[in-house]
Amino acid sequence: MSLTLRPFTDANEALETMTQLRHECGWDAEKVPEWIRQAQQGDRINLACEVSQQESENKTVVVGMISLVLRDDDYQLNIDKCLANPETKTAMIKSLFIRHAYQRKGYGKESILQLEKFAASKYGIEIMALDTAASDVNNMASIRNWVMSSFENGFQ
Repeated sequence: MSLTLRPFTDANEALETMTQLRHECGWDAEKVPEWIRQAQQGDRINLACEVSQQESENKTVVVGMISLVLRDDDYQLNIDKCLANPETKTAMIKSLFIRHAYQRKGYGKESILQLEKFAASKYGIEIMALDTAASDVNNMASIRNWVMSSFENGFQ
């Protein structure tokens, strides 16, 4: 099964799927309407993380979500402008969640790597920040693995 990232283009699908995913992970479900508004303004791209089902390459299952923030939420408040600003070729990775049944299969890491390539090729992004809840020990291990693989792959 290979992972692909698909931008949510339909607001109704985005609201339903993203809200469900955020309820599953246990945080930020109430922020989904704002994230959709940001996407409509061009400040954020919300993407479904999908894998092909084994029996059919034409059918996919959503295993999670990830977002590319091109202009940080706090930009208007003059806070952290350097974290996500198209003028400085910086962006943020936010809202990564892989459904529990699909965790520890490499989908989170692959999502980040694909998002990095997407951001660089489509938006000219050169520097990315990762926004994450660092309170979970497993999450910290995943972050450490991502950082190491990013350096190995030449992305800063």
